[in-house]
Amino acid sequence: MIGRVRNTIATTGKVDAALVAAGRTFLFSGDQYVRYSEGQYQGDYKYVDDGYPRTIASSLPAELDMAELPEQFHTGIDAAFASPDGRVYLFRGPNFLRSDESPPVVRPIAGTWGVVSNEFADGSPGSSTRESSTPSRSVVPSGLACRLTSDRNSSRLTGPLEQDRARARHHRSNV
Repeated sequence: MIGRVRNTIATTGKVDAALVAAGRTFLFSGDQYVRYSEGQYQGDYKYVDDGYPRTIASSLPAELDMAELPEQFHTGIDAAFASPDGRVYLFRGPNFLRSDESPPVVRPIAGTWGVVSNEFADGSPGSSTRESSTPSRSVVPSGLACRLTSDRNSSRLTGPLEQDRARARHHRSNV
């Protein structure tokens, strides 16, 4: 008898984060991920690539051309996106890292990506009286920023490069 492979997505029915990079789509759930490759099975997402799911700790660094992945990212990824220049950003709890740094440097989101003050932080839509439930969430890359969407809100987080460009535009308009 052949053994069964543990599959967190199938067990929980939950995807924590998604990443589209270099013609591949990654879906993360708990400490595992699955991958779909462009062109595999005529671009249909019916079948996961052979050999998946894999654990984040043991396999993801090689997929993203990283020497290592800091331990706090081994048990899950909360959000991820690839920037137009090909860098992959991974988020876990209050921190993030970039795939192009060796070794990867874990940095705080606060002070780098701006502040989100809405239902993403506490799961409730502000002053609205809504039944207690977890809102659906997604992360959509938008240029050099990242757009977070939920049932009722959308927020745009800008990165340091876009913030520098905005400051330069503001400075030029005030000269």
